[in-house]
Amino acid sequence: MNDYRLTFTDEAQWWTVAGAQGWVQYEYEPMPDPLPDPAPEPAVTGKYLSAPGIDFDVLGVVYAPIENPDDPPVAYPGWGVNIRFNGGDLPDDMVQYITLPAAPVRTFAGGWFQGSKS
Repeated sequence: MNDYRLTFTDEAQWWTVAGAQGWVQYEYEPMPDPLPDPAPEPAVTGKYLSAPGIDFDVLGVVYAPIENPDDPPVAYPGWGVNIRFNGGDLPDDMVQYITLPAAPVRTFAGGWFQGSKS
């Protein structure tokens, strides 16, 4: 199992890079029946991430911790994504997006105490 934190310029770049890796799946509007001639292009109604052996945790914009709740949030630059490869590894052309957070606080599972169920 290999975990990576990746940072992209923005959300659009993330979707472009993920699509180039084949990780983006699309949902389409149903086609008319019967199909007219010529058949229309299918309309995309949604997209999602899916790849065998890969878990995605899209963070989006990450904000710096604040001491005073009255202070405005300050965003770090970029669009963050956590990726876990279960048996594989990050493709070589994705290495350029690796970020090493100084103090990571988000994990895929565990790392927190739920407390009692009373």
